[in-house]
Amino acid sequence: METGAEVLYNPYRSLLSGDGIAAFRSLFNAEWQYMMEIGYVENYNLIRREAVSFIAELEREFPDAFVPYMAMTYFDRLISGHEIPEVLLSPEENKTLFLICCLTLAAKLRTNNFNLSTFLHERTCCFAARDVLRMELHICRILNWRLRTLTPLFFAEYFVDLLHLPPEYPSPRLSVHQLIIKSQADIIFTAYRPSTVAASAVLIVCTKMFPPLAHDFIFSNHSSGFLNRKLDQLCEGINIPDGEASRSADRPDTQRTPGSAGEASSSHWTDSHITQQAEVEMTRRSGMAPAVGEGEAEAEAEENEKDLVQAFDEPMAFKLDWVVNNDTQINLLEGADLFTQKLNDLVKNVSDCCTIL
Repeated sequence: METGAEVLYNPYRSLLSGDGIAAFRSLFNAEWQYMMEIGYVENYNLIRREAVSFIAELEREFPDAFVPYMAMTYFDRLISGHEIPEVLLSPEENKTLFLICCLTLAAKLRTNNFNLSTFLHERTCCFAARDVLRMELHICRILNWRLRTLTPLFFAEYFVDLLHLPPEYPSPRLSVHQLIIKSQADIIFTAYRPSTVAASAVLIVCTKMFPPLAHDFIFSNHSSGFLNRKLDQLCEGINIPDGEASRSADRPDTQRTPGSAGEASSSHWTDSHITQQAEVEMTRRSGMAPAVGEGEAEAEAEENEKDLVQAFDEPMAFKLDWVVNNDTQINLLEGADLFTQKLNDLVKNVSDCCTIL
């Protein structure tokens, strides 16, 4: 993003217009369209590690971590199922052009006064505008023009909103965003549904910020035990506010059995289940008594939707903190949760197709 480009806009704004909860309900069912091709994680693509290092270095001095984050999502979606489009004859220059164009597309999505010449000059990139536009067109076509990717950042807003934190509590949003963006350097996170990564990130941050409330997070079963452990390790270096107000607050009077955040995988919790339960929670307090009257509930819903659509209107002004994992093998024990999830999905597919089962 070029210097002085202060006018940002939220690429998700129109996705959340109207009834925010209803919008999320439909988008939970669409997130699979933005996931990587099967086998991408096992392949452990070497070019991805190069891409992470290249983009992190190129964007080191620029103010909004959202841009390189989106650029890497475009990279992952394309590379997981396609070859890099050929625009330049030199393979090395063509690869660099491709990475640059992932960034330019993300920057165009983020700011409404994007200037290509300024963008390339600030990053000392010497590519003809014609070649940049050709590569961008190839990328857009391969991605079916779906550039407003449903990422964990997007779904995190849904889960943060379910916390119903009092106004005096510090917001976990910045820490959640930072944790999700930091996790993108590790290819293993691309194997999970964006909503699952989001639930785990919100769960980890909020458990650290608000320990007395941790047992009441209704979305804990939508998270993954494996991701919870991975994200907890990544919390080092992230500024997580101390939720002192929550420590002195009374614990909510609830009879709900706490979910096992460290054991449940996303395959055990259906999207319809969590969205239906969320709609109830949005209008009821933790004691399960009605929270507000009908008119007040509508006003509260409007305020929630306003918060959701404005969540990305400010630059994410923190360091990427991407660390490239040089190990070429995925730890089989750590990956057991992922293997189990895939095995469960396979068994379900077989049972759906077999009339005997």
